Amino acid sequence: MNINELIEHWKHISSVIREPQNADEYDQLAGFLDKLLDIVGEDESHELIGLIDVISAMISKYDDSHF
Repeated sequence: MNINELIEHWKHISSVIREPQNADEYDQLAGFLDKLLDIVGEDESHELIGLIDVISAMISKYDDSHF
């Protein structure tokens, strides 16, 4: 995949996959994570596990600074 393809894909997902700035964005990201976890299940080698790791880190960072 080249950089132009990455940029094109990013346009479609950047509104969801970003660090939450408020409770509504946090809830949206957490809901997205829940859906991903339902898809991936216990499969640690699933192709989406990296995305789960990134989103989990964003949620943890928000939790650390707000709770």
